[in-house]
Amino acid sequence: MSEPAFQGDLYTDDFDLIPLHRWDATRTDKGKTRKVGKSPIDKDWVTRPFDRAVVAEMVARGHNYGVRLKPCHLVVDVDPRNMPEGRDTFAELCDAVGLDPDQYPCVRTGSGGLHVYMCKPESVAAVNELPEFPGVEFKSYGRQVVAAGSLHPDTGQTYEWASIDDLSSPPPAAPQALLELVARPTSALTSKRPAAAVIDADRLQEMLDAMDPCDYGTNAEWEPLLMSVHDATGGDEECGRIFDAWCSAGPGYRGDVMSRWRSLRSDREHRRGVGTLMRLVDGNADALAVVARAVRGDPADDFAADIPSAGPVHRMKINAHGKAADTIENAFAAVAESGLRPRLNEFKRSVVFERPAWDASFGTEVTEDTLRLVRELLIVQFGHLAYSPSRENVSEAVMTIAYKDKFNPVTDYLDGLTWDGVRRIDGLFPAYFRTTDGAYERAVGQAFMVGAVARARRPGCKRDEMPVLKGRQGAGKSTGLRVLFSDAFFSDAELNDLRNKDAAIGLEGTWLHEFAELDGLSRSESSTLKAFLSRAVDRYRPHYGKVTQDVPRRSVFAGTCNEGSFLQDGTGARRYWPLTVTGEVDVEAISRDRDQLWAEADAAFKAGEAWSLPPELWGEAAERQADETAADPWADEILAFLEHRQDVLEGEEAPSPHRVLTRELLGHLVVNVSQRNRNHERRLRSVMESLGWEHSKSVRVRIDGADVIKAGYKKVGT
Repeated sequence: MSEPAFQGDLYTDDFDLIPLHRWDATRTDKGKTRKVGKSPIDKDWVTRPFDRAVVAEMVARGHNYGVRLKPCHLVVDVDPRNMPEGRDTFAELCDAVGLDPDQYPCVRTGSGGLHVYMCKPESVAAVNELPEFPGVEFKSYGRQVVAAGSLHPDTGQTYEWASIDDLSSPPPAAPQALLELVARPTSALTSKRPAAAVIDADRLQEMLDAMDPCDYGTNAEWEPLLMSVHDATGGDEECGRIFDAWCSAGPGYRGDVMSRWRSLRSDREHRRGVGTLMRLVDGNADALAVVARAVRGDPADDFAADIPSAGPVHRMKINAHGKAADTIENAFAAVAESGLRPRLNEFKRSVVFERPAWDASFGTEVTEDTLRLVRELLIVQFGHLAYSPSRENVSEAVMTIAYKDKFNPVTDYLDGLTWDGVRRIDGLFPAYFRTTDGAYERAVGQAFMVGAVARARRPGCKRDEMPVLKGRQGAGKSTGLRVLFSDAFFSDAELNDLRNKDAAIGLEGTWLHEFAELDGLSRSESSTLKAFLSRAVDRYRPHYGKVTQDVPRRSVFAGTCNEGSFLQDGTGARRYWPLTVTGEVDVEAISRDRDQLWAEADAAFKAGEAWSLPPELWGEAAERQADETAADPWADEILAFLEHRQDVLEGEEAPSPHRVLTRELLGHLVVNVSQRNRNHERRLRSVMESLGWEHSKSVRVRIDGADVIKAGYKKVGT
């Protein structure tokens, strides 16, 4: 006998693969043995995340595996065993809607049936079956189908590809005529995410084993049970057959249970569900316990130990009347079971719904509006429990569950890269951005890339310098930066007042922020920018937060400008690494090599390489910065003053050429003492530092034959 074979590489990542029981597994209860090889191991399989590697390992141990369907999937499940004698209802369906199964990926089941895979709009929810086509089911969200390579529990035959032998790309769209035929007429919101069945085939069999069909001998007793079982199981065909077999042992069995079962539409008015079912079996403690365990989501058996835990599992608490109260615990359970999967994007500091149950135009991030949609969804999805959660409990549950399910798209991206060993990042600016080439440019590229990885992996680390690309307009400077960091993590949006907390909030979700047109900054704006670049941690109250937090920065910065000097003074000039773009930025090459550039930068960071300029290049960096510093009119005045200061009358002692007092300089530059202020002193200091002088609070200068010690400047290096 062959064993199941995992064929995960034939299924695109859009399909979730889940573990089923061993193909030959059975369960014996009260003397009855049932085969469970087509059933999921876990009750919460509809929403639980599974690792493909874990699933593959279980298949290697003899387990079957299944395909968990999403709202965008539709599988036509054909079972000839359930077709009326002499009819091929699948062929009739194909003729009716113009369906050619050879144009779709198909899997031949181990019992001779067929699974036809296709796509559908998420807004279209499908009915489970159509009475006019017995033996054909329509499966979508909340259902699973046995995957290719598995073995059928009854026949031991393999599920094999019948046409288009893989699902490595999304299947074609379902014919419009088919969609119109199977569409479930519900609201735009709930049609995208119909509630999954609360009770599966195994639970139903366990419940019915504890019940006597003779207790439901009249139609008034039997029909409510039929409808509540149908709705609690989602109208599943296999569950219908189990119910039919149970009914056959009771009085008045007429053999029409399956036709009655199939005639019940899940979208009919006055549906019954698990709440009704609990009331109907209230007098049977064993049966009631089975239903209660199903509602709580207790594991069906100890096979669940084979799958790694995804964390704490929340269970709905229901009262004796089958209702769920508006409690925070039930909100946790409802959100966890909803399939929405709220997650915290650590990089953007926002909560997103990984599998939203609404149109994409409403957005995937948590907002007041999407929380309203969540509340509506939970009310509908858990209507069988009369559950109506408050907005506060929904919000608290969403945020709490998301906080425990974090992800970081930038580090996830880096983790998925493997460097090929070819060095590229030291040539980032000369080779890709077409700057001049030299040791300085190559060191800047290395430091910039490794520093960006450092900020992503070690938020708040020191990183207050930024490269500034200077070149003609239209050379592709900004486009090159955008492509390097990708649209998702790049921003050149105006941050407005950099002294305001809104500027820091504006960095959320940004790996690189570009400051464009630096040559247009005023002196005060330039000073504000320098202070902004120096901060490693921002303090503010985040969106949907109630307390102020210290938020380590994950962003790095780059500047662009056209012709002309962009530094207004020499103060803080070390924060800028000027680079001259001499040609057209090779955007195509950046796009081509982007992954390898970041793979190398990540490897360099992990190897402990620095993200600052080496000391031997500080001098050249200072020269580049000086070249980009706009000349202050005071500079010429000061140079002339210092030169003429040495002109003295014969017999007088000349002052030191390497020391000068602040009051001397201001006395020459600003004649009126009453007009002097702190801005004059700051401006003077900036000019003197750009001329190679350093400030000192204590400078000795001989004036008129006497030593005077006051604040002033000393020539650097003397």
